[in-house]
Amino acid sequence: MKAFEEQKGRRMESSLSLDSGGVLEYHANSRPDTIYVQGKDSIIYQPVEVPGPVTNVLTWWQELWIRLGKLLVVGIAIRYIIRRFK
Repeated sequence: MKAFEEQKGRRMESSLSLDSGGVLEYHANSRPDTIYVQGKDSIIYQPVEVPGPVTNVLTWWQELWIRLGKLLVVGIAIRYIIRRFK
């Protein structure tokens, strides 16, 4: 047996061969499925208020560090712009 070809399905085929050097070669080819199914979104988002206490509130110290960090970034950006166009 030197070669064997087989169709595994409508879109899948394979071939098997043995060359003179004793090397076994196997190839599988498949054609892509080109069916397009149009779907619609079935998830409807409605915000709902959940009663209860507010959790994960930042302390004044955490808010201070966040604001200082933002000011630092703005200051660095302004300094970069001024030096870039000087």
